[in-house]
Amino acid sequence: NEQFKEFADQTGYKTVAEKDIDWDVMKMELPPDTPQPPDSMLKAGSLVFKPIAQPVGSTEYWWEWTLGANWKNPEGPGSTITDRMNHPVVHISWEDATAFAEWAGKRLPTEAEWEWASSGGDVNVKYPWGNNHVSVAYT
Repeated sequence: NEQFKEFADQTGYKTVAEKDIDWDVMKMELPPDTPQPPDSMLKAGSLVFKPIAQPVGSTEYWWEWTLGANWKNPEGPGSTITDRMNHPVVHISWEDATAFAEWAGKRLPTEAEWEWASSGGDVNVKYPWGNNHVSVAYT
């Protein structure tokens, strides 16, 4: 957060989550007959994780669109990063991460580099964590 704040302060950069959604741009990435949501849903915001009490089969229930959620306000309006300056920045897009990396004189990893890093550098393993199957039990 501290480094991203320095970047945003120096450049005036606004993240994707800080900008209202342009429906004309968004609809180009959706199926042709997708109806336009109400204008109130096209305001700046992001998905915020919301814990749920019981297990569910679909992750769509784990996230809630929250107006005003962004890297400075991770849970939405009223939340802050003041006590989280040494935490990883959240609510940033690939576009935002690329802009930060360029500002910092760096680059994002390629897909192949990311896959290798996520495997811990192991080769010939069945799963990213190794060869042992892990089953999840909900209680």
